[in-house]
Amino acid sequence: MKRAALLWLGFLALVCAFGGGESAYASELNKTLKVFTINIVVTPSPTPVGFIAPAHKQPSNIAKAEALTANPYGGPTRVALGPAAFDIPMLGPAAAPMVVAQSSPQGSLPVQFVAKPDPNATFLHFVPHLAVLNAGYGANSYTCVFEIYAFMTSTWKVVDWGYGTVSSGTGTFPIENLPSASDLSWSAEGVSTAFDTVYNGGSPGEVTFTGTANVSQQHCIDFKLTVPTSLAAGTYTAAIQYTLQYTF
Repeated sequence: MKRAALLWLGFLALVCAFGGGESAYASELNKTLKVFTINIVVTPSPTPVGFIAPAHKQPSNIAKAEALTANPYGGPTRVALGPAAFDIPMLGPAAAPMVVAQSSPQGSLPVQFVAKPDPNATFLHFVPHLAVLNAGYGANSYTCVFEIYAFMTSTWKVVDWGYGTVSSGTGTFPIENLPSASDLSWSAEGVSTAFDTVYNGGSPGEVTFTGTANVSQQHCIDFKLTVPTSLAAGTYTAAIQYTLQYTF
């Protein structure tokens, strides 16, 4: 009886180990990653128009003529210039053109570019719409800056974070670095109407959107940007990394 009970417990252990192993040991792998870069041009506020002094009143043509009649030799002093007044001798109309000796011309060098298709574009790629975002100080909004396409043959998700960001450090506008908050926030159309600040603490990042096996998705990404008044006008870059992960 005791032996039968031990055999039954062993059988249950095997069932748990092998029968439930698929869910217990399921894990995620990175299929591919891509980085989307945005150029942001911050324009200063318009300069207020200051007071412009009125131009001095110029004498009329009649007054000028009367002055010349009264004193025909009046007016500014005029100096006659001759050839000796130039550092370089003046060339006459018959001067021969200067000819620069050149070596024998060389043939053009052919340059050939071979475009290789991205093997991972089937799984993850971008459809850009706005490469440059013009921004003023304060709040700015942008609709469908680009689209993200994702697909996988098993359950998948796209995650994102500010490219090159870390969990602690000094970052740059607009994404910054933790613990500072990012000045750039995003929303995926068709997924959520809320805006989330771009995660700036590196991996593992935040979920952009998820999908099921063999079903693709493509979503527009909207942005909101806050430009602090202390920021100097100029061009800045925002780079966001998107990684396609799948479950097996």
